[in-house]
Amino acid sequence: MIGTWLAGADWFWSWYNWRQEHPDERIPLQAFMVLTTMLMWYIATIGIAIAVVGFLLPWSLGLIEQVNPLLTRTLFWFWGHPVVYFWLMPAYLLWYTVLPSLAGGRLFSDPLARVVFVLFLLLSTPVGIHHQYVDPGIAEGFKMIAMTNTMFLLLPSLLTAFTVVASMEHGARQRGGTGLFGWLRALPWRNPAFTGMTLAGLMFAAGGFSGMINAGMNINYLIHNTLWVPGHFHLTVGTAVALTFMAATYWLWPQLTNRQLYSRPIALGQVVLWFVGMALMSNAMHVMGLFGVPRRTAEPQYQGFDFVASFGSITELRIQLALGATLLFVSTLLFVSNIALSSWTPTVSGHGHRLPEPLSGPGDSPVVLDNLKLWFGIGMVLVVLAYTLPLASIIQDSGLFGRGIDPVPAIVETPVLLEGSPLSVAEPLASKVAATLSGVIS
Repeated sequence: MIGTWLAGADWFWSWYNWRQEHPDERIPLQAFMVLTTMLMWYIATIGIAIAVVGFLLPWSLGLIEQVNPLLTRTLFWFWGHPVVYFWLMPAYLLWYTVLPSLAGGRLFSDPLARVVFVLFLLLSTPVGIHHQYVDPGIAEGFKMIAMTNTMFLLLPSLLTAFTVVASMEHGARQRGGTGLFGWLRALPWRNPAFTGMTLAGLMFAAGGFSGMINAGMNINYLIHNTLWVPGHFHLTVGTAVALTFMAATYWLWPQLTNRQLYSRPIALGQVVLWFVGMALMSNAMHVMGLFGVPRRTAEPQYQGFDFVASFGSITELRIQLALGATLLFVSTLLFVSNIALSSWTPTVSGHGHRLPEPLSGPGDSPVVLDNLKLWFGIGMVLVVLAYTLPLASIIQDSGLFGRGIDPVPAIVETPVLLEGSPLSVAEPLASKVAATLSGVIS
């Protein structure tokens, strides 16, 4: 984490030096995306830094006797949700800046891209409590606020879907594509970099729909801590991020090394194989999660899942999951071996090229979008509003270093009052209740 802070400091120093020489120019789009991502990261890491330095390290060294698990868990999720965006926002950068060029066109709107990254900066952090819907000790009102904030995160994703698809359509029509949907055939599907990024974005859209289920406070109870949740983040981090980075490697490698890829057909097959494997694996996880198959268990038991409605048996779903995982493993081997073999291909110059200017440039957006101090300040205010009262409530209820509230409510079996027993015959109702409660407590 400290390494990321230092890297970010270096990038901000570079931006500061650039600003001294270009005082009146707008921040270049790629630099703007990097800087807003790092500002989001600086806010997000406050929580994990406090949890580790203030509680977990002193506890592990014996300086304090115990930690409050609900407090440290809340601080963890303060960071645990935006860390996904720390991985995802570089993928967004590639979708906005590289993918339109690969499609043969230009970015549809620079202003919309800036708005999206500002929204991520503002909204990524004050939502972590939506990971704690079933945690006792956090008031339902605070969870409702987190759910509302999470739903606002749909806006930058929907703006991205519109802007990136519009950019791809522009490129396809520049390549001769016609018709309402006929332009799709004109896209460079044989280019592994383009196909990989496009399939990653398509998978992210599916992950967004399952993410809305996760975010909904009422329906989250249906899938919380089931296999649905790993199915969701295999679509987001496991495909939207991982597949985008692999596809971007196919675009970036020749420009960095002046060497051709060892095999473009293998690269194309690799990204398609990843897409198919993840579709199988994630689909099986989602379906199994809907029927209550658990996660986070060392030895999951499946006795209650012999038949899963119209989706087939649990065995069939487990086979589908295993098949998808196998395809992903093969895809990984193809990627690593293709890049490794590309280190020995002949050197050929002329791979580098500049990314084209957007159709709607930075001059079409208000200058206030480049005011990073303003957006960072608003982001900090939103975090304070979202977390001050929940954290204060946790500390008030169980102390800063207290044992906290049990993370899982105890489930006890109420004693059965047998017909004709001395308790049911001789004692009045109040005595029965008192005796029953006494038995439960003991």
